[in-house]
Amino acid sequence: MLLLPLFSFASQPCVSGTLQDYIALGTTGCTFDGVTFANFSYQATTPGVSAKNVQVVLFSPTSTDPELKFMGMWRAAGGETLQAVIKYTVQMPATGSSREALLQLLLGPTAASGTVGSGEVDEATNVGNLSVFVKRNGSSFQFKRIAFLHFSPPSALKTVENKVTVMGGDKGTTLTYFFNTFNSNPAF
Repeated sequence: MLLLPLFSFASQPCVSGTLQDYIALGTTGCTFDGVTFANFSYQATTPGVSAKNVQVVLFSPTSTDPELKFMGMWRAAGGETLQAVIKYTVQMPATGSSREALLQLLLGPTAASGTVGSGEVDEATNVGNLSVFVKRNGSSFQFKRIAFLHFSPPSALKTVENKVTVMGGDKGTTLTYFFNTFNSNPAF
């Protein structure tokens, strides 16, 4: 005798919205270009940057490259530090091969109003870590705006945690956005 479930829970298509909307999806989550995102959470040290103030914008340069762009306008005043953490789970399609997949982390515009300040996103996943940053200290300017992580198989990626840190420096710093690209079939 074959027993089948009475109900099947399929995730709905992802649409652009607020991070609060994504948190409300819970464990079911949503699917975009074959990748399912679920279990979103958000914590920030500054009350003004709540989950309802963070926009999640979807973009897909190709049918196998879904991107999640987190637009938060994270700002730390001079002498202050802001930290925010976005966590979620990812289910990439099982390709049945050992082909490598690619995870990219990209940093958008980050502006220090004075001569000192920084913006950084550190990403911890179950398959490896990535980091992007902009640091200004007087005439010294350092940056790394894009980071790549190759892993195999694509279905190995399960968890993502993005830690946003903005140091206001002497006159305030703003980190505008960052985004992740999930590519289960990169052309390399």
